[in-house]
Amino acid sequence: MNIIEHIWGQLDHLIRSRDPLPCNHDELWKALQEEWEHFPQDALDKLYESMPRCIEVLIA
Repeated sequence: MNIIEHIWGQLDHLIRSRDPLPCNHDELWKALQEEWEHFPQDALDKLYESMPRCIEVLIA
């Protein structure tokens, strides 16, 4: 139900798909910043909009 878990999962996939992979903390941080800057707004919107439905399922 936590939106950030889905976002981290997608960012993880994007980082692991890079060639070459980040080799140290600084490269990883830079890669995360780059991927976040290009993260599709519509993906964030869909996750946000799904929250009421997720809450309804939990309550039911």
